Amino acid sequence: MNLVAVGNYWHGNWVWSLPLIVLNVVIHVFGLVFINERVISVLSGAMEHRRFAGMFAVIMGVTALLATVLLALEAGVWAAAYRLLGAMPEN
Repeated sequence: MNLVAVGNYWHGNWVWSLPLIVLNVVIHVFGLVFINERVISVLSGAMEHRRFAGMFAVIMGVTALLATVLLALEAGVWAAAYRLLGAMPEN
């Protein structure tokens, strides 16, 4: 495959990949805003309790888990796009 053919191949991929990138950024931003709002609301009420350190550890663990789920959702969007576009290699 020559350099011109490689350039044409990638040119077509940008048509569908740029909207997917934008979609993933939007999902990420809204997801992080949602997580942030929940953490702030829970922490504001938890600061009055005696065992704040333990609650804080649990809240941060749940936050990390939710961020991981958010990234898995974004990966799922890319996987679905690859599947729909037939971009997966045939094994």
